[in-house]
Formats: sequence, C-alpha cells, structure tokens
Amino acid sequence: MNKFTILHISDLHKLDGTNYEALLQSLLTDRDAYMAAGVPNPKYVVVSGDLIHGGDTAEEIRAQYAETKAFLTSIVDEFLEH
Repeated sequence: MNKFTILHISDLHKLDGTNYEALLQSLLTDRDAYMAAGVPNPKYVVVSGDLIHGGDTAEEIRAQYAETKAFLTSIVDEFLEH
C-alpha cells in the first residue's frame, strides 16, 4: 500500500511585524522530525482559512497578498517535488 502525507495549514493572516520565515522554519523542523520517524514528505499541501488580515487601502492589501504568495511559493519549493 502506498502511503502519502498532506501538509494542511490554515489562517495565514498575520499581524504587521511578524515574519513568515519563522513559520516556514518551524514547518521545516517539524517535517524533518517526522521524516526521521519514517513519515514521508508531504505529497499535497492544503491551505484553508484566511490568507490576509485586510487593510484600509488597496496598496496594503496587495502587499499582504504579495507576501503571502512568496510564502506559499516557499512552501511549494520546500515541500513538493516538482
């Protein structure tokens, strides 16, 4: 039987001043620990919940989406085979 894992992350919206890099590093640390225990690297990533927290201007909202996009790209690069 083939086994696979799914990385599920939710509610990525964050406050100003916090950093996606810390979240990415935490996820990578967890992944490495699971893989050392025999759990395969995730084959799929599911993102649910809020991506941004919103803002007062279109510029602020676009900036949040750009930052979230960069983070999600990092997730794909680090976790998925392509």
